[in-house]
Amino acid sequence: MALPRTDDQKRRGGARKGAGRPRTPLDVRVRAWVWYCYVREVSGLKNCPLDCKVAVKENEIPCDTGDRPFYFEHIQNRGTDPDRVRKDLAGRKFKLADRVEEHWKGSASVLRHSLWKLIGFDSPALSLAQQVIEERLAENGLRRLSHQASIVYEEQRRRQDIPDRHGLTLMVSLSRAKLDDLALLAALVVEAALLGDQSVVSRVMVAFEAAISQFLRNEKFTHVPELPGELLKLVSAFKLRMQKESPVLPRINHLSSIVAANKVSQHRECRFEREAEAKMLEAKARERAELFRRTRQQKRANKNW
Repeated sequence: MALPRTDDQKRRGGARKGAGRPRTPLDVRVRAWVWYCYVREVSGLKNCPLDCKVAVKENEIPCDTGDRPFYFEHIQNRGTDPDRVRKDLAGRKFKLADRVEEHWKGSASVLRHSLWKLIGFDSPALSLAQQVIEERLAENGLRRLSHQASIVYEEQRRRQDIPDRHGLTLMVSLSRAKLDDLALLAALVVEAALLGDQSVVSRVMVAFEAAISQFLRNEKFTHVPELPGELLKLVSAFKLRMQKESPVLPRINHLSSIVAANKVSQHRECRFEREAEAKMLEAKARERAELFRRTRQQKRANKNW
């Protein structure tokens, strides 16, 4: 008799205990299938020749089809983790992702992409989200503004036709919808959720879901027809968790002001920063002048007395 599933199994999409082989968790299945489709596309090979090629080391003769293990068929059917330790025909322990990387460079980066850590069932850290944001922005020639510059930027934006705080970042990510772009949007969502800014979570989540739809239209997942539906399930679970996420820090307004500007508008950002610094210096100068005036008046009063 099959036992009822635990809460953790239900959350991860696992199968019932005692009902045959446990089902691979949803987040592991999705990233394994995306990696599998990528390998099939770049290699141009089917499961059988792929198994024969990776069942031995790169400098060894590929095995016969009759002796081959069924690595890729298991991934295609069950979404097993390519990072799991296996044994090749010689009995040597290895990770399938590392062996495939020897033949097709860049495949491991698809499997171990930061996107899967951000939207997976393990709660991502704030430091990871901010690291991904900084790296992705730098790769696109974008950067965040300082606190003082962001205040001036918001004042200028309301008076001029300038994109909002997330506008340029979202336009860049939506236009391409690659894994790096999806990771940037997911990191913005995670950061805002952990800082308690649900208004930003709602806005960027809309863009993230749109980018996921564009990603599914751009990429070919014919080898795993159920992948698009499973990816949408994972995104829905991610959205629900972010809406319920408890902030790790008190809400700080300037931390949620994640302004990105492209290279074309960097000279405008520098002007905003100079204006902000000038205003601060001007305020300090007024304070010093007022203090000097009061001190002088006090000295005159004491002298007259």
